[in-house]
Amino acid sequence: MARIAFISSGDPTDRRAWSGTLYSEYHTLKKCHEVEPIRIDFDPLLTKLIRFRERATFMLTKKTYIPEYSSRFMSMKSALEVNKRLCRGAFDVIFAVSVSTVLPFIETDCPIIYMSDAVFSKMVNYYFMNLNHRNLQNGNWYEQRCLTMASAAIFSSDWAWKGAVEDYQIDRDKAHMIPFGANLDNSVRQRSVQETEDTVHLIFIGVDWKRKGGDLAVSAVYMLNRMKIGRKFELDAVGGRPGYQVDDSVIHLHGFIDKNTEEGMRKFAEIMDRAWALVLPTQAECAGIAFAEACAYGIPCITFDTGGTGTYVRTGVNGFALPMGSGAGDFAESISGLVADRKEYERMCRNAIQLAEREFNWDVWGNRVNEIIEDVLH
Repeated sequence: MARIAFISSGDPTDRRAWSGTLYSEYHTLKKCHEVEPIRIDFDPLLTKLIRFRERATFMLTKKTYIPEYSSRFMSMKSALEVNKRLCRGAFDVIFAVSVSTVLPFIETDCPIIYMSDAVFSKMVNYYFMNLNHRNLQNGNWYEQRCLTMASAAIFSSDWAWKGAVEDYQIDRDKAHMIPFGANLDNSVRQRSVQETEDTVHLIFIGVDWKRKGGDLAVSAVYMLNRMKIGRKFELDAVGGRPGYQVDDSVIHLHGFIDKNTEEGMRKFAEIMDRAWALVLPTQAECAGIAFAEACAYGIPCITFDTGGTGTYVRTGVNGFALPMGSGAGDFAESISGLVADRKEYERMCRNAIQLAEREFNWDVWGNRVNEIIEDVLH
């Protein structure tokens, strides 16, 4: 058993932080180790001053900014409190989760395991659009420094792993790819494949309606119903909402469901239990916990091949990762093809369960991380 400092910018005891991923990582590590959470906070007054400066820069350059990448001084100041906690704690290992803006200023003799779902270079002009020069310079410096300091680096997708190895020349021996698990009470729900009914229930999960492709998912459902293929198609949309009226006879908007509560977990499970497939035409995605959760229920996924989605959705195995630029018709065609081929659909359902058991599973994640912890300590 190791004594671990779990450093993050969110609260790892809150299921809502980072879609529940911090919670799952923290509690998985606690099964075998003594883990103390250390949360990073940025000085609110300093953040306001930086925002004021960056807004002035924006007026001149029309370049955007992210405050955390705007000031190394602010990062150093945030690291001071972390360093005090580390000095008092007598830790064996530091497990740092997506804290690249502060980790370079951490002072410790402990081995560091850095965990992230992306690297900065891959986020530029993907999530982070039109950043100013200061942000670009600091962001790449932070990332390079983190990966150099780390005894081991863990990434949640092949896309992120490749970015670390190719863009920052990290030693392949210390770079690991371990997929996320499903943020559910039971990692695999063993949903039995039901006979196709007259209504095919599809599910969309995403708080950011636009980025997650909510409009395209809705259009695909409308198109499927116009195809007259002997089924009615309905969509349960969990998370965000569109800024327009939808046909509520086929599009059911559930809004945000808080899985911190018993009622929220019950409602989410009820929706997933009747879901036939996950339709998530996300425009940008580092990993996508929704895919791991769909696999845990034995639900095939249809998405775009972008960012880290290819690690979780494998075309012809547990769904389809369509080329970027595909339209609602392409999504509708993929879905209708599975409706017509019952055996293929059942095969994908079984594959999804197998992936949840063997790869997209927090127990599997924990076992592999424990091996890495043992390696860095010896």
